[in-house]
Amino acid sequence: MVSKRWKNSMYIPDEVLIDILLRLPVKSLIRFMTVCKSWRNMIGRLSFIGEHLNRNLNNHAHTFLVALHNNGGTGDTGYSLLSNETFEVCVTVQHRSRKPFGIYGSSNGLLCLSYEKLNMNNPIWIYNPSLKKRVTLPRTSLSWQLLPGSRMSWRPLFGYGMTLAFGFHPGVNDYKAVRKVSIDVEELLSAVEIYSLSTKSWKMVDVIPPLIKSMKWVCGYGMCNGIAYWTMSNQKDYLVSVDAGNEVFQEIQLPEGIARGIKSVEEYKESICLLQLNKDGQEEHINIWILQEKYFKKLVTVGFPGMSLTPLGFRMKNELLLELHEQDSKGPSGSDLAIYNLESKQLTQTGIRLVKNYYDAYYVATYVESVLLVD
Repeated sequence: MVSKRWKNSMYIPDEVLIDILLRLPVKSLIRFMTVCKSWRNMIGRLSFIGEHLNRNLNNHAHTFLVALHNNGGTGDTGYSLLSNETFEVCVTVQHRSRKPFGIYGSSNGLLCLSYEKLNMNNPIWIYNPSLKKRVTLPRTSLSWQLLPGSRMSWRPLFGYGMTLAFGFHPGVNDYKAVRKVSIDVEELLSAVEIYSLSTKSWKMVDVIPPLIKSMKWVCGYGMCNGIAYWTMSNQKDYLVSVDAGNEVFQEIQLPEGIARGIKSVEEYKESICLLQLNKDGQEEHINIWILQEKYFKKLVTVGFPGMSLTPLGFRMKNELLLELHEQDSKGPSGSDLAIYNLESKQLTQTGIRLVKNYYDAYYVATYVESVLLVD
């Protein structure tokens, strides 16, 4: 029989317990949820989920890299969560589908997944690999015939361009997926759909400005603070955006000649930036462009003589993620992930061997643990 004195010695005030739990990785929190009902309810509260996430974001705690790579230990190719310190595989991102899948955004512990080859009939999932929980997005009513202005009753012969982006919108406190479809048959027809995790529904954007509807997607896209971005062209080149909260479009003209080299749209020190790959003869270098008062200004140029490189994004605040390999007479000797610190100018080789997806592109992003989607 347990004595009263022993029971009292086991009591932990809620504020102390919460402070302890907030410091733990998700794997430990999952175990503690099975201890008792009160602990499960505590960890499942929205307030706790938010505090745990904010602590991880502010302290860079329980953060990883998520990448499509070749696992040297097993020889398998796939997506994994990799340690930010040792760059070893921590978690394999698994999916029940037999078809190859891709990641189309990483935000606050959630990944947006769909088939590697995008089309309008593909299922889309929001997945938390730390919890191994996922939400299947509902099918939409979008079809060839329902595209704005379309009278087609057949599948387009000239193909279509489709992008899928995902992220958190702080203005409306919601997670959004944005899907853009463009078809070039006699005239350019475009549709944009926005999914809301809070309402679990899609909504087609009703009004797209005529100038934007006449543009073609060039290359490079991304999502920052709930705003989706694409580089698009119609005689001139633009960065086009749509706010997933209020559905307002904007376009900003790009400096001449950079659009086709843009690899991604990122956030850098609370500003929108473009990562542009520029080739000058045999040499390659990266230009980082920062948006300042509706104009893009070149911030810095990064290059390494004799090396071929591709910009992939940012880690932390000042670290540029790169695909880097030496060029020889026989071509690339291997594509490795490197990290370049923009302040210290230090280059770190991670030993992670990257591979390309269906679209001939590499994928690396930052991943931070959270208990979002917990039951």
